[in-house]
Amino acid sequence: MARKIDSRLTCVVNVFVTWGRRPFLRGFAIAMASPFFCSTVFAGDDDLLKSLDVNHDGVLSLKEVLSTVGAEFSVLDKDKDNSISKHEASAAGVTNREFVKFDLELDDNLDLKEFTELVKARFKAADLDGNQVIDQHELESVNGQALSSLLK
Repeated sequence: MARKIDSRLTCVVNVFVTWGRRPFLRGFAIAMASPFFCSTVFAGDDDLLKSLDVNHDGVLSLKEVLSTVGAEFSVLDKDKDNSISKHEASAAGVTNREFVKFDLELDDNLDLKEFTELVKARFKAADLDGNQVIDQHELESVNGQALSSLLK
């Protein structure tokens, strides 16, 4: 996978360097290169969908996502103090703004309950059509990627 991403990134860089020097072609260079790169970056989400989709219906429900929260919390809690520090959270892509919003106890840590609320909020944001499930397209969206970063 890493090699595939490296080769696609090289493609993006080469196209941009070749055509991107001319302002009128810069947009074209980005438009031509980005689908190749994005399709590689998001390829891992199909595996995530398959691994979390317990009932094999091709979509993720909130229940399916929440069933993994405890395990994901343990993975993110590197120092095993039953809380996620700002540093540990930032490694998973949690912004400072999100951290402050979900740190309900104001102790500069997220406990399991607070982390679960963060996951629920990211799930809701990723559910673009509001149908209470996340499909592959939604998982590949920016908000879906934010959710995925907490579940990998």
